[in-house]
Amino acid sequence: MSLETHVGTVRFDTPLLLASGFITETPDFFLRSRKNGCSGMVTRSLKTAVPPERQRIPAPRYVVPDPNTMLNCEWGNEHPWTRWRDEWAKTVRATGAPLIVSISGRDIESCVEIMTALAEDGADAFEVNVSCSHSGALHGNLNVDRDHLERLMHGIRPATRLPIWVKLSYSTQIVEMALLAERLGADAIVTTNTIGPGLLLDPNTGRPLLGIKGGAGGVSGRAIFPIALRCVYEISQAVQIPVVG
Repeated sequence: MSLETHVGTVRFDTPLLLASGFITETPDFFLRSRKNGCSGMVTRSLKTAVPPERQRIPAPRYVVPDPNTMLNCEWGNEHPWTRWRDEWAKTVRATGAPLIVSISGRDIESCVEIMTALAEDGADAFEVNVSCSHSGALHGNLNVDRDHLERLMHGIRPATRLPIWVKLSYSTQIVEMALLAERLGADAIVTTNTIGPGLLLDPNTGRPLLGIKGGAGGVSGRAIFPIALRCVYEISQAVQIPVVG
C-alpha cells in the first residue's frame, strides 16, 4: 500500500512530516528521522530580526508534569534565518524531501524578504505562523486577528507563486479564520499549534516553572489531542483546500 501523500502540489512519500519547533531549528534531527520514514520537514518559524532576548531560548524551556502533558516556551531563534538561505535548505532538499519554510506572520515585511530569498530553489512551500499561544499572550493574539490576517495575505500572496500554508491554533474563531485564509489565497491550513497559554507553578515557591517572562507557555501532548483533532475535523468540513494536522 502506498503512503504517498499530497498537500496541494507538494508531494510527500509518507504522511509523516516534522512540524516546526526546536527539532527543526537546524536540519540535523530531520536527517536522522529521514531514515525512519519522515518525508519532509517544516523549519522553525523564521524572522529577519530577532530581539536579543529571543536569541536564546528561556530555561527551563519544558515542563512535563505527567506523561500526557507538556508545557513549553519554544519562542526564539538561536540561529539566523540566513543559515537556511545559504546552507540548510540545500541540505534538506538534497535528500529529495520537500522543505516547508515556516515564517513568523507578525512582521509582513520580514515574511516577504524571506519568501523572496528562498522561493527560487530553497523551499517547496511556506508556512505562515499566526498561531503561537505564548507569543500571542505577550504581544497580541494574531490567531484571532482577522484584520492582521487580511493585511498579511495581501502582503505576501503577491510575493510568491509557491504554496502558502496558514498555521492556526485552537480558538472559537478557528473555522472563520481558516475560511478567511482560504478566501485570501492560502493553499492549505495547518492546525494546531500548542494551545493556551497555560501556567504551571512550583508548589514550594509559588513561582512559574517555565523560564519565559510571565511563566506561561504552550500546552501540548496527549492532553490536547481531542482538541487538535476537532480543529482538523471542523476545518476540513469547511474549506476546500488541504488541512495539515
